Order: sequence, then structure tokens, then C-alpha cells
Amino acid sequence: MQKYLRRKILCSILAASICGSTSFVLAANSGGEMTKADIYGEQDAYVGNNGTSSNNEVYFDDNGGNKYIYVVGGYAASGEASSNSVTVSGANVKSVRGGYVADSSGAANNNSVVVSGGSTVIGIVYGGYADGSSGAADNNRVVIIDSTVSNAVVYGGSSFKGTANNNSVTIAGSSDLTTAFLYGRGDDTTGTGNKLVLIDFKGKDGTDTSVKSLNNFDSIEVKALGDDKEYTAGDKLTLLTATGDSGKYINNCEVGESTQYALFGTDRVAVEVKGNAAIEGEKVTFTVEGMQASRQSAITTEARAGVTAFVNQGAEVVADNLNMLSQSQEGINTFATVSGNNSKYDTGSYADINGWNSIVGIASTKEIGSDKLNYGAFFENGSGNYNTYNEIGGAGFRGDGNVLYNGGGVMVRLDKENGFYTEAAVRAGSVKNELNRGLADAWGNNYGYETENAYYGGHIGIGKIFKLENGKAWDVYGKYFHMHHEGDSVEIAGEIFEFDSVDSNKLRIGARFSEQQGEKLTSYYGLAWDYEFSGDVSGTAAGYDMHTPSLDGSTVIGEIGFRYTPGKESPWYFDANVKGYVGIQEGLSGNVQAVYSF
Repeated sequence: MQKYLRRKILCSILAASICGSTSFVLAANSGGEMTKADIYGEQDAYVGNNGTSSNNEVYFDDNGGNKYIYVVGGYAASGEASSNSVTVSGANVKSVRGGYVADSSGAANNNSVVVSGGSTVIGIVYGGYADGSSGAADNNRVVIIDSTVSNAVVYGGSSFKGTANNNSVTIAGSSDLTTAFLYGRGDDTTGTGNKLVLIDFKGKDGTDTSVKSLNNFDSIEVKALGDDKEYTAGDKLTLLTATGDSGKYINNCEVGESTQYALFGTDRVAVEVKGNAAIEGEKVTFTVEGMQASRQSAITTEARAGVTAFVNQGAEVVADNLNMLSQSQEGINTFATVSGNNSKYDTGSYADINGWNSIVGIASTKEIGSDKLNYGAFFENGSGNYNTYNEIGGAGFRGDGNVLYNGGGVMVRLDKENGFYTEAAVRAGSVKNELNRGLADAWGNNYGYETENAYYGGHIGIGKIFKLENGKAWDVYGKYFHMHHEGDSVEIAGEIFEFDSVDSNKLRIGARFSEQQGEKLTSYYGLAWDYEFSGDVSGTAAGYDMHTPSLDGSTVIGEIGFRYTPGKESPWYFDANVKGYVGIQEGLSGNVQAVYSF
């Protein structure tokens, strides 16, 4: 009863339909959805829909009927048949069309057809077809996986004397296309950007990778090769052979970019095979140059570089607190600092970080003769988000993620009567890196991951304050920062990524000029130069060395700030500053500190 109700409803929403009289199954309403429960037995519907037929979804798996029928995602007599999708799984069909418009100026764009699961097609396959002299069939795709197309023509997109641009035909796995004719666009259609994509194409019975002919492909992309063997430089693979029909083999086709990087396996992400694709007579070949960590694996090391830099920024917050505590009165002090920042690090590509670094703690200030000693302990926390970008081998790769660290440490500073001071701090904790937008396999499935590792290090510094007249002073200083990040490993898509430990060694030399704006308020302006001596971030993906970004290089830092020091009149001390960074690190940070003295 449910099936008959569904059929009645379907027929009532299809204009000019004839149910049960032809061998078509169509979803021609806009925003419709049909599944195997809707397409059953010998249900037939031919549609004459005057207008738009878009955003339909059709899933057909025969429902046990095993009927050879026509399947269309969206049909429009005029107007537009776009953004429709058809999935045929384990079924036998006569022909498949993702979108079909009959109007002379209509458009069949952004449609998709997927034939998989051992299906057989014995007629024409169109991603999108516009049956008009000025129509358009753009951005359509056909995907054939482990299925058979027999004595049939496959079009990515075609328009009768119209245009067809950026369409694709993808063939994968053990698909039997030995009697199929593949077209990026039709012979009577103009257009560019139409491509053939090969994803571990094994052919009929896993051995026969022949087709009747290849036609009108502007590029051929080798996206994945089988992972059942190790490839070595010089290996030459025949990926596809055109056996010909009426003198047609490979016609009006180009490889495009000859140097290509094929993932090693369809559902793996770590390793790729670099080689050169070519059209040689009636064959498409691929000559191996070697195997390497996939270019996209650079996302993981770039992300780690960004996380490393973000944790290192916490050392600057600690140093600022020591400077603030040096102004406090003798006694016990509690302190807190929050620093918000946006920084872009030039790592060879870049890592862009937005986040907050903060510390809270307690310190003791003691006067030793005319000298002053400050020492204390603190808890630190940082959280933020980042994105990375790499361009390697002509392709761009972007990663997005989040970072969180928690730790603590101790610090000390001694200010001498003559203006000289020394300081030191030690930090340690754990940092978590969660990459959200990560690596992709040959099918476009994305993989995220999470790592966690310990960090520890600190800094030492010396300086001298030169006091001038009218409350003015110069603070000239040098500081050395060291931070060690432990290595880690993670499994992504079944493959092991090993990240080496990272050491950061940075020297900062700077000067700060201050002047009193009143009895309690002081303004200051500073300029410093940073140089990172190391900061290389390396690792392996499935045993192959990955891209190694580095944080080494120079950064110039400018700052302006105000300090409120009431002395014994109030227990509160405040400091606020803004810093700008140019060089390896580019960006801004804002810092607010508060000290409460008991």
C-alpha cells in the first residue's frame, strides 16, 4: 500500500506525466528526492516539465527488479535542469542522465551521475545535456566505479552546438569500459576545462584497461594508483588503451600538466607516486619518477609549526609580567595577564594564528638592601585557532585547526641599585593540536586528527635601566628564549605520521623608553629585534620525509604601552600595551596585566 501511495503522490506532482506507460524513471520536481523505495518494480514516469528542474536526488538499486530502464535526475522542457544527482548502485539501466534540458537556450549545469557497485549501463551516460543550439552544460560530472558501461557513450557534459565547460569523467577500480566511448564534451559542442580522472583504474577483470575511444578531454588527471606494489623510478605504466572504432582512438585530447602526483592507494593519504603522464599513440601512460610523502602531508607539519609558535608566544607574556612585578612594593603579589594576538608566520608558506595567551600566579617582592628581588610561580593557558597554506608542485593545500595548551612555571628577577637587572623563568606543560580540515583521499574524504605533546623551556635575560631627568628612563635589554616540544605520532587513514621534536632558540635585543605622565602613570615605547636560530618542524608520513617548515629568521617588534603604579596608595598595579610584529612573524598583540599587592 505504501508503494502505491508514493507512486500516486509522485504522479500528482509531475506536470504532464504519463505513469506506467514508458520506460523512464525521473525526478523532475525541484528539490525532490527519490530512493529505491520510490523507484520500484516497473514504475515509469515521463515528464514534460516546463521550467526549472533542480536539486533533485535519485538513488536507484533495482529494488530486486533488475530492470533495464532510463534514469534521469532532472528533466526540463525549457529553462534549467541543474544541481541534480543520480546514484545507480548494483543496478542495470539503459541510460543515465544527471540533468537534461530540451530548450534551445537551456542550461544543464552542476549535475552528477555516479554508477557503482557492479552496475551495468547499456546506453548513453550524460552528466548534463542541453539539447539546444545555444544551451550550456557546465560543471557536470560522471563517476564510474567497479561497474560496466557496455556499447555506450559517456559524456561529462554536452550541448547540441552549445557550450560545455569544466565537466569531468572519472573511472575507477575494476570497471569494464572495453566497449565504451568516453567524451569530455560532445563533438558538436565547444568548451574548455573538461577532464578525465583515473582513480586506480584496473579495468575489466582487474587487467583490461581498454576503452573504445577517448574524445575531447582537455586534461587527464591520474589521481591514485594501486597500493599493492612499490613503484621505482623508471617504471612505465599503461593506464588506458583505446582500441578504436572506425579509425577513432584518442581524439582531441591532451594530458595537461604532464608531471603528476598520484596518491598511493585510493583511501590512503600519506604517500604519492610522482611521475609524468603522456599520450603515446592509442595509450595513456605514466612514467614513475619516484615515491614520496604526499604534498598534502605538509598540512600536518605546517600546523605543528603554527602550534609551536603559539606556545612560544607564552614566554613573552611571562617576560612582560616580570617587568611589571619589578615596579611593585615589598610584599606578596598576585598577578594576571591576558594577551590577545593575531600573527602570521612565514614558514616557507605560512601559518596564521589567532588566540589568547594568559597566566595567573603569585609572587613575593623583597627588598635586599637597595636591591629588589621578585620571585613567583604561575599557571599558564593558551587557546586559539589557526590556518595554514602551502603551495607545492603547483597545488595549494590548506589546513584549519585549534590549539590548546596548559602548563605552569616559576620566575625570578633581581633589580640592582645601579640599574642592572637579571631575570629567568622556566615553563612546562602540555599542548593539544586538533586539525579539523585535514587530509583527503582520492575520493575526497577528509581526515582530521589530534596530537598532544609536552613542552618545556624558559628564558634568561639581562638589562640596564638608565634613569634620566623628569621621570624619563631607558631600558636596554637582551633575552634568550629556549623551548623544546616533544615529538608525537598519529594514525591518519590507517597510516602513521611521526613528528620529530622541535627546538626553538631565540635571541631578543631591545630598548624601551619610558616617561612619567603624572605621579602614577607612565607611558613607554619600545623597539626590539628577534632572531630565531632553529625552529625546524620535521617528520615522516608512512616512513617518507615530509615537507619541513621552519620558524627561523628575524622579526622586528614595536610596542607602545601605559603603566599605572600608585605605590602605597593602592594595592593595584596595571599595565597595558600593544605590539606590532614585522618579519618572520607579522601581526599584532594586545596585552593587559594586573598586579594586586598584599
